[in-house]
Amino acid sequence: MINFADRNLRILHLEDCIPDHEMIRELLEDQEFKIQIDRFENKESFISAVKAKKYDLILADFNMPAYDAFRALEDAKENCPEIPVIVVSGTIGEERAIDLIQKGAVDYVLKDRPARLPSSIKRALSDKAEMEARRKAEEELFASREQFHLLFNSSKDAILITSEEGIILAANPAASKISGFTNSELIGKDYMTLIIADESKIHYFYECRDKRNEFSCEFNVRRKDSSICPAEISFSYFNDGLDKVKTSMIIRDISARKQAEEKLRTAKEKAEESDRLKTAFLHNISHEIRTPLNSIIGFAEFLTEDNLTSEECAENGKIIIESSHKLLSIITDIIDISRIEAGRETFRLEEININQILEKLKSKFSWLAIEKKIEFNINSLLSPLEFIISSDRIKLETILDHLLDNSFKFTHTGFVELTCSRSGDNLEISVKDSGIGIPAELHEDIFRQFRTVEISDTKSYGGLGLGLSICKAFVEELGGTITVDSSPGNGSAFYIAIPSFKGINAERHVRVPQEPKKQKEGNKFTIVIAEDDSLNFMLLEKILSSLDVVVLHAENGLQAVDFCRKNPAIDLVLMDIKMPEMDGLTATRIIKGERPDLPIIAQTAFAMDADIAIAKDAGCVSVITKPFDKGDILSKIVQYLLPD
Repeated sequence: MINFADRNLRILHLEDCIPDHEMIRELLEDQEFKIQIDRFENKESFISAVKAKKYDLILADFNMPAYDAFRALEDAKENCPEIPVIVVSGTIGEERAIDLIQKGAVDYVLKDRPARLPSSIKRALSDKAEMEARRKAEEELFASREQFHLLFNSSKDAILITSEEGIILAANPAASKISGFTNSELIGKDYMTLIIADESKIHYFYECRDKRNEFSCEFNVRRKDSSICPAEISFSYFNDGLDKVKTSMIIRDISARKQAEEKLRTAKEKAEESDRLKTAFLHNISHEIRTPLNSIIGFAEFLTEDNLTSEECAENGKIIIESSHKLLSIITDIIDISRIEAGRETFRLEEININQILEKLKSKFSWLAIEKKIEFNINSLLSPLEFIISSDRIKLETILDHLLDNSFKFTHTGFVELTCSRSGDNLEISVKDSGIGIPAELHEDIFRQFRTVEISDTKSYGGLGLGLSICKAFVEELGGTITVDSSPGNGSAFYIAIPSFKGINAERHVRVPQEPKKQKEGNKFTIVIAEDDSLNFMLLEKILSSLDVVVLHAENGLQAVDFCRKNPAIDLVLMDIKMPEMDGLTATRIIKGERPDLPIIAQTAFAMDADIAIAKDAGCVSVITKPFDKGDILSKIVQYLLPD
């Protein structure tokens, strides 16, 4: 093994850019190479230096004025074929890189990834040393029988000695290992029976053989069992001392190298595909975000005009609300996929009523079905005692919401149908539609990030290509599976199976009639809104105005605690989480410690599952996330003020 730290390396550097030359010098010196590196920048000076034969290695730029690496390789091989050449250049493309290797370069290193150069130099010089040793051994082969047998029998490469006619006279153990033939089976065989190649290579080989030129090329070797082994085969000729020409044939198994090259090619193709998809995603996300923003800003500006009728104001408001929900959905998808990618998505299993989720979905999508004139059905095949399941409510709602949204998006006529049933401990859900369908070759791709049925600037359908990848991630984290059955023109059917019934005792969820809490006689209910943002407080106050309640405003957690201590008439608290002086979680713990029966509902912009769990652990009976949904707020307040 070469000790590079103790060896002075003489390097010929063909480079017209001085900064690049200095960068390589500094890199090698940083790696503790002892080097003398001389720079040449044109053909004349390069050839003159090469002919001097005083260098251990040549580093060549790919492209220079009036000279390039291909011609430099030819000149180097003509004048000093023993000196290895490494091409160091900018991006040159895979095909050119392969051409350079085939024409004699031992490696190529990209200038924007120079860290590989030191190891490449070590390998090139090691290979050079190995080749020099092998050549020297071949020259001394018949002068020293003991040395010949040592090299011949211990080589990992197959070595065949053949007659001038191509008949195998001797074969080392590695030849049997590579070919599968025994030594006695190889002796007397024509070596061409082992080689598989196209006509051009065979023709070139015969041409070199007739001229007694040394020859090296990649061929396939046909093994005894008819399997194929990719190999690098080198031929050289020598006189056996009896005026007879013999051929030394060295066969190197390059299966591992070919596999590595194939993996590299596959990785490159995947990286290029990923880059293409991400580019399409970034292009698409700009469109998807700006479209609802355009509607929100545009129609909000119209609302400031004085000559609008009440009908026009209502229509503008409706458009703003719809566009806001669309924008929120896009942002939620981006956050979800980011957390999935970062491995930070968490799941909170609890016993939930699947019927409540189905009713919510029916309410959400029924208007869309009416608008698109599509039949929409939700079918539950669950018995009354099977409505209670163990799952993550938010994740399950997200999965079904994405699947239904997908079906409505790609269905123009016909139907969309969701069906729930039970199979053992699994909740089975199918979402079927009569939409455009999905080609079989895309059935796996649609569950990958940024994938859609179409990727182009002329898309007929909105979306970021994240919904189904989010569905798959959530389903699998819940321990389930998701599959698709679809073909173009025949609609689509998505099938989900999620473990949801194990350990469930549904009977304890059967509701027992309770005596309703009575409305206060002569007094209104009192609600504290703990919120430091004045606009959010104004919004909540306006929402609560329809309930005819007394509203108290606490601007921080300390004020909320003080109100609840001094005013026993307070019936409910809407608690923001992030506030000055004292945060909402601390305030909730203090209030619940003093008034455990006082319902506190968190209202927060922290919308992740972990945040919701923390709020509930602090004592909040429920959580309302920003941006607010008026119906959700009112229903939860009524639920805790006037429970059934």
